[in-house]
Amino acid sequence: MRRHRVRGRPVDAQDYAGTVKCSDIADDHVIELARRWRDEPGQPGVVEALASEGVPRKLALAKVERLVHRRLLDSGVSLSYAWPR
Repeated sequence: MRRHRVRGRPVDAQDYAGTVKCSDIADDHVIELARRWRDEPGQPGVVEALASEGVPRKLALAKVERLVHRRLLDSGVSLSYAWPR
């Protein structure tokens, strides 16, 4: 599995321990997680996948919501299970 990067370096769970904002999470990584869920429905949704990497759930939801607003992802009833356009 490819690790995503924050500000040009690999991410560790401790990177999310302090103050974090949506721009610290790479758009491409979130889209890849959504694509992975779409291709293999047994995988966790994009929000749960980000949370398992140490991203706070509230931040993961905000990131997915922004990507939906920017029309990079689509979502049905729940943002947790968004998919790429």
